[in-house]
Amino acid sequence: MIGVVLGQQNGLNLDVANLIEICLRPDGNIDETFARERITAYKKMYPDLEVVGWYTASKDANDEPSKDDLAMQADQITKFCENPLLFVFNVRSQTASDNKSLPLFCYEKRGGALLA
Repeated sequence: MIGVVLGQQNGLNLDVANLIEICLRPDGNIDETFARERITAYKKMYPDLEVVGWYTASKDANDEPSKDDLAMQADQITKFCENPLLFVFNVRSQTASDNKSLPLFCYEKRGGALLA
């Protein structure tokens, strides 16, 4: 599961409005044409929204981005958003279970590293 996050960011305030699932080609890269078409269609209906990040589901029990996630962000996601936030969904998260919270973790890039 992979997609982009649409919303508005003003300073440290972020309003997430919608998620758009996007497709991966058999080679593991984003189908950029499909993604741009979906984003353009949403922006016609909601012109104030921008791509503010992307989301993925954890492939294991880890709440942090994988090496593949970091490569995807550096190589492909930045085509849609200069400094995207990364949301990791992990339904097997022990941290979320212990805290009785949603299994959703947000990361931002600062100084070349993704930080929670």
